[in-house]
Amino acid sequence: MQCLVTFLIKLIPRLAAGWSPSSILAVAYMRSRTWITLEQSRAIALPTGQSIAAFCKSAGLDCRSVDVDSSDHGPRATLHYIHITDRPKARLLFYFHGGAYVNPIDTKGLLPFALECARTAGASDLVCLEYTLAPELKYPGQLVQAVDALDYVLRTHHPSQILLGGESAGGHLVLSLLAHIQSPHPSVKALPGFGIPGQNILGAYVISPWVSMKYDSKSFKTNASRDYIRAKGMAGFIEMWNPNCSEVWGELLAGDVDFWRNLPVNNMLVTAGSWECFLTDILAMASRLQAKEFGTGAAVELSVGEMEVHVHCALDKAVGAPHRQGARNILSWLIRIVGVEAIKLE
Repeated sequence: MQCLVTFLIKLIPRLAAGWSPSSILAVAYMRSRTWITLEQSRAIALPTGQSIAAFCKSAGLDCRSVDVDSSDHGPRATLHYIHITDRPKARLLFYFHGGAYVNPIDTKGLLPFALECARTAGASDLVCLEYTLAPELKYPGQLVQAVDALDYVLRTHHPSQILLGGESAGGHLVLSLLAHIQSPHPSVKALPGFGIPGQNILGAYVISPWVSMKYDSKSFKTNASRDYIRAKGMAGFIEMWNPNCSEVWGELLAGDVDFWRNLPVNNMLVTAGSWECFLTDILAMASRLQAKEFGTGAAVELSVGEMEVHVHCALDKAVGAPHRQGARNILSWLIRIVGVEAIKLE
């Protein structure tokens, strides 16, 4: 009875914040998932490629997959092209999924929201990177695969036709990739040709990016009872991925303002939820990127969704709840930077 009362009390702030009952239950479910082992998690989730194929078959979408050779003779990455529309010389949304580098893509909420973003941006295809998961592949292996994959995409599309997106660890990979382009990791091949007028990537958005390998910031304490991310779980993920925390490509906050000043991207959006454990770290990252408040039209903008948790947009999408502020801001940002006519948001 005491447990039930405690659970009901914890629901009150979410109900007062306008959350749908299904979203509340989804957070409870996600929090329960943090207690299971990696083996158990892998047992109930398909690998990324199989999951995308099953999703596309169910949704009636065409999908083709391309294996990309590794420049360091490591495991191949795979690109999954989900076709949206026949539009010559159209842009692509190149998406990196999250999951702490150890879990496959989420096709319940994340992939449908990524597709909505691609359609909103007028992209011909949503291109998802299937990178090798940790602990089977450790840092900086996923960066190697992302570099090889972007090199492949650049054979068919100019940087100005490419949008990058990613959530959580996928957001980390987006930022790590951009950092590598301007300041190459010593053991990863360089991507030349950027840094000159007209050669920047059109835009990049990162949703609740995992920017620090530390888990002792203020919001890990203040939002511990609100978010489904748990500080205790972070240590295990970091151990499996094994990043070098003295390197900026692993510990993104190791880079100062000067390091992050000239990223090879014209527009960037950084998002967070005010109720998520990563909030303090994301705000520190936004400061290094010199982000301005959302809606200012600055090169880098910051959107903080009020009373939203980690990657809240995918959570609501999974249960069919209406978009909250964070998701609406992402979609309106995409419309704005690509010059697409206003589209009615959900």
